[in-house]
Formats: sequence, C-alpha cells, structure tokens
Amino acid sequence: MDFIKGVDISSLLEVERCGGIFRDSGEELDALEILRRYGVNWVRLRLWNDPYNEKGESYGGGVCDLPSVLTLAQRAERLGMRGLLDFHYSDFWTDPGCQTLPKAWRSLDEAALEKAVCRYTKDVLCACRAAGVLPDMV
Repeated sequence: MDFIKGVDISSLLEVERCGGIFRDSGEELDALEILRRYGVNWVRLRLWNDPYNEKGESYGGGVCDLPSVLTLAQRAERLGMRGLLDFHYSDFWTDPGCQTLPKAWRSLDEAALEKAVCRYTKDVLCACRAAGVLPDMV
C-alpha cells in the first residue's frame, strides 16, 4: 500500500527569492529534489485569492497566488509528486476560527457570493488544467 508522505511547499518561492538555498550532504539542490529523494510524494499548495494590498504589495507569509501555485505545481509534477490544492477563499491566512472574505467579495450578497466562489473555483481549476497540473486532491 502506498502512503501519502507530503509537505506544504506554499512558501518555497518566497524562501528562494530571499536567497534560501538547500543542501543534502553538502550538495546544493532544488528543495523539491531533496524532498523527493527522501520519499516525499505529495505537496500541499495553499491558494489565496488576492494576497496584495491596494499598493500591490504582498501581505507577507509567502505569496500564495495562482501564478505561484502553478509554478510550484509544475516543479512538483516534473518530479512525479502529486498535489493537494488548498483553497483558502481568502486573501490571506485562514483557519477554522478565522475566515475573512476576499476584498473582491466583501460587498456581495449570499447569492452573488455563491456564484463568485463557484466561478473562482472553476477558473482556478481550468488554469491548473491548462498548465498541465490539475490537482489530485482539493
């Protein structure tokens, strides 16, 4: 039986942009190659709707926007890893005790919000399919 051995790599691009490097036994390698070498077979990618303020600046915490998700999913796919896409339906961190609506959805009534969630989910999954990285789990 195969087991999921997974990691959340959502902030990897931010770590790399800040100069982070990864080594295995002194050899500099792509972080995903090292993870794969040690049996990781799944990645989790969280997705925020619009993780930027009105000035276009990131809220911090790694930019978990759609282009970042697609880039990381493609890297993982090339190494044979499977993927879990974690929709936050928010512009930043969420958890069971705190769910903040995305800026774009705050003025919507219930019916319009339902349509926005459906449309957003469909658009994201279509973008994943077009990029060749349809998630294995959502």
